Amino acid sequence: MIYHFPGSLPSSMAMGSTIRPQMMLKAFKKKGYEIEVIEGAFDERKRKIQDLKNKINNGNKYLYAYSESSWLPTLLSDGNKIPKFSPIDYYFFRLCKINRIKIGLFYRDIYWKFNHLRLDVELGLIKSLYVKLLYELDLTVYNNLIDILFLPSLEMKKYLPSVKVCSVALPPGLCADFKSNNRQLPNKRLNILYVGGLSRLSVIAKLCQVVSTHSYLTLTICTNKEHWEKERHRYLSFLNSSIQVVHKSGGELVDLYDSAHVAALVYELNVYKTFTVSTKLFQYMQHELPIVATEGTLDASFVSEHKIGWTIPYDSDRLSSLLFKIWKDPAQILDKRENMIRIMKNHTWGCRARQVERILSV
Repeated sequence: MIYHFPGSLPSSMAMGSTIRPQMMLKAFKKKGYEIEVIEGAFDERKRKIQDLKNKINNGNKYLYAYSESSWLPTLLSDGNKIPKFSPIDYYFFRLCKINRIKIGLFYRDIYWKFNHLRLDVELGLIKSLYVKLLYELDLTVYNNLIDILFLPSLEMKKYLPSVKVCSVALPPGLCADFKSNNRQLPNKRLNILYVGGLSRLSVIAKLCQVVSTHSYLTLTICTNKEHWEKERHRYLSFLNSSIQVVHKSGGELVDLYDSAHVAALVYELNVYKTFTVSTKLFQYMQHELPIVATEGTLDASFVSEHKIGWTIPYDSDRLSSLLFKIWKDPAQILDKRENMIRIMKNHTWGCRARQVERILSV
């Protein structure tokens, strides 16, 4: 098979956008494929695509190609401000198309569809419109050259009316090497963990408000330091000894997961959360942390469907009442953990790779 990424594969796993490309590649390797990996800086990708073309011309056969999109427009995915004259990733899609190699592409994000989100990444109006045009160009190319468009959820498809390609949901996954965690149930205090970004898209003010007013609750917020410095003004009035803010990633998170009793995906509701699936949801599952999620989000739909946590409106009183009930009756945490353990095997990165294989090898 062929695995394509329009840039250098990220080396860190600090965010969902950096985790997924690495985990999908590992999952395909684990399945035993010989993989032609097309990634790297512009000149390196150009060379690899030419090598691929030569191999195809010499009779090499490929079952299918799988591509992971960047969060940037394809023509800017190397970090350049001006598009390259030679759009080599588009040439790669065309090479697959003319040689009848079925290609599926995972399309990561559509924050650019919403004006307030484009401005949230500090783009001016002219730059914002310029970047939007490049994203639209990507969609036009996909319509002409891609066979299957994989999306985080099918709910996202309604915001892509111009896309005519067959679309399939391919949410995040979790690692297959999960181990049962025998952490203690809460006694004096219920420890809550939130891992993720803080922005206008991820406002957790009411969670902080509730924790700060109840002595039987603690909250650990693990977020990017830059995010925290930018957003801390929203939370300063709630900060006390019950709330700690840390900046950790990767293996540094293990102790945080092990000391928590429940995890939070409690956001102020916005349209973006109705069609995006949080990578952290699956990482919470990996560590058997039952999840409290905001009703109306796609995360909450998953939590509710599989009974792996609790869903509530984004309301301080409702959240306070729920957390008090969990603290007073911690046995329900065990029920949620058992449900998590039961479904884990169906949501690994290996399962996502098998789904791609089933669809693209037909």
